[in-house]
Amino acid sequence: MTPPQVRYCLAQGIRIQGAAKAVNTTSTVEASRFLALSDDYNPRCGNYHYTPGSLDSVKEEVEAQRAALELQGVVLVRPSDVEEKPPVAQGALLPEAQARYCLAQGIRMQGAAKVVNTASTAEASRLLALSDDYNPRCGNYKLAPGVSSSIKAQVEARRAALEREGAALIRPPAVPR
Repeated sequence: MTPPQVRYCLAQGIRIQGAAKAVNTTSTVEASRFLALSDDYNPRCGNYHYTPGSLDSVKEEVEAQRAALELQGVVLVRPSDVEEKPPVAQGALLPEAQARYCLAQGIRMQGAAKVVNTASTAEASRLLALSDDYNPRCGNYKLAPGVSSSIKAQVEARRAALEREGAALIRPPAVPR
């Protein structure tokens, strides 16, 4: 194998390790995605050969990226945008989809707060309604055991879009006639 091929196999192996740590085996979608990754990896990289000396330099380079590669593996098996509104329960232990909702909704509320005209009763009421719904659901949540803290990075990567969504909750776009 050439150094780029060795690099791919080493990196993909780390991605699969990250995916294996995060996959929810009770989720058919996640389990299927994980199996597909493994089924693709094994014939390509399961028994590769490399030229002497090429492995050490490539391995060092790939290992320096381990954390990012493991996160990429998580993203490969888990949909990164699934949100589920949690029930009203202060201090609840939330599974990932519910924690993702709380993180995303918090950013949406920041976007809403940036555009609200407090002199407008309608806009102020919309912001208050968002807060009244958010606070008892997400005001003091905790991540359930086994839930990846990487969801914060996933949600943060969508910040601009989420803030626009929040602004649209306060000032819905005009409907063309």
